[in-house]
Amino acid sequence: MGCEEVKCGILVKDQIKYRFVDNGLKLSATDIKTFLDNDKAGTLKNWFKSQEIPENPEENNVTVLVGKNFEQMVKGKNVFVFFYAPWCGHCKSSKPEYEKLKDELNREDIIIAKFDSTENDVPHKNVTVEGFPTF
Repeated sequence: MGCEEVKCGILVKDQIKYRFVDNGLKLSATDIKTFLDNDKAGTLKNWFKSQEIPENPEENNVTVLVGKNFEQMVKGKNVFVFFYAPWCGHCKSSKPEYEKLKDELNREDIIIAKFDSTENDVPHKNVTVEGFPTF
């Protein structure tokens, strides 16, 4: 969960993580109340695991998504995402065919993307990845 200390408060709500430290708070009665009040007001800053945004966003004919660029890259666009784990056998066998998809579709209005779910969290409550691969 990205905490280096044992005393790290985290709220997980709709698959989104909120940490005390990212909201300038510690585990004290006063800060816990503030944290819960801020949650109720919808003002908490969320936290998610993410690789750095790649310099070259395309790899083998597929757009690379990470936690930090997920919202920006998918919002308002038609995106077909391959959520994978590098160690997954089904993902490994699907990858070569998936990399051919952009050319096979030949559609400029659809982004073909991939997302390493072991190195990144999806910072969106409407996306659920329960197994690999998920499309």
